Amino acid sequence: MVRGCIFIKGYLYMKQTNEPISGHAATASEELHKPRRGRPSRADAPRMEQHLLDIACRLFVASGYDLTTMDAIAMEARVSKRTLYLRYPKKELLFAAVVADHTARSFAAVEAVLERFASDPSLSLRARLQMLGHVFVEQAVNPDTLSLDRSMATTAQRFPELLDSLHRAGYERATSIVQTLLSEAGAKESAISAQAFYSLLVLAPIRERLRDGKQQVPDVDRVVDFITAGARISTT
Repeated sequence: MVRGCIFIKGYLYMKQTNEPISGHAATASEELHKPRRGRPSRADAPRMEQHLLDIACRLFVASGYDLTTMDAIAMEARVSKRTLYLRYPKKELLFAAVVADHTARSFAAVEAVLERFASDPSLSLRARLQMLGHVFVEQAVNPDTLSLDRSMATTAQRFPELLDSLHRAGYERATSIVQTLLSEAGAKESAISAQAFYSLLVLAPIRERLRDGKQQVPDVDRVVDFITAGARISTT
């Protein structure tokens, strides 16, 4: 299973989900995962992949996109430049993979909340939105998230297609989760309310931090009240 597929200039980034891969995506996946010569072995490849992403993320967070070089990443990861470039021929592709990996890890906390919802059907819509909202805020104010978003903002004009794909991958998944909760509760304006929920709790704080360096933590309870009123539903 994969968690979302992000196509960026012919390359496929995949994260675990319940959605099947078919057609061109399957072909791209097979091409991406063809065995390569030399080290590491096939058994070690996933660990090597995560190791490279972890090192690259740390350097991108510390130094930003422009000041982080592929040579520095290879040196810090203690791999040859050939090993790194075989996987990521361009720095922008490695950066995209780092952001996709960070997004997938961020959603692990969301998945835990969704499992709680499934195990406790008695939870009210308000309680569910509050729990989900707090998770969203925690991710929005995470230092690594802010640093990667800052790097994305500074490279937006150079790689618009790449950054748009990464943004939509996280945004669409998050809003679809909220929209499902609202729809199941009988909301008449579930789509726009879900978008407003995510924007108020995640996008607005990030934009504010990028603009003037200030970090305002949103009031989750007030946002939940606002959204449930606008969605035209009654909560218990």
